Amino acid sequence: MKKQDVLNRVLNSESSIFAKDDVVRLIEMVEMYDLTGKTVTVTDIGAAIEEAMNVLSRSNYPDVVDKSTAEFSLNGNEIELEHVDVDLDYIRETLEEHLMPLGEVDPNN
Repeated sequence: MKKQDVLNRVLNSESSIFAKDDVVRLIEMVEMYDLTGKTVTVTDIGAAIEEAMNVLSRSNYPDVVDKSTAEFSLNGNEIELEHVDVDLDYIRETLEEHLMPLGEVDPNN
C-alpha cells in the first residue's frame, strides 16, 4: 500500500482517540522506501547477471587475472599453469555496474 493510500484512509475514516491531523502528521514523518518504484524480479536479476558475465567473458585476460601471480611448471614438453589469482576487484566492479542499478538508494547510507 502506498503512503498516499494510507493518508487517504486516515483522512476519510472516522475519528478515534487521536485527531486525524495527528495521525496524518505521524504518517508523513515516517521514512519509508518508495513503494511506487520499480519491483526487481528474478528475471531482472538474471538478465543483469547475464550482462555482467558477458562483459567478463569478453574481457581481456589481464583485466580478469593477475598475471604477476601466475605460477607455471614444466611437464615434459608442456607448460602447465599451476596457479593464478583472479582480480576480484575487477569482477566486483563489473557486477556492481550491472546489479546496483536494480536497487533503490538506501536512505540510511
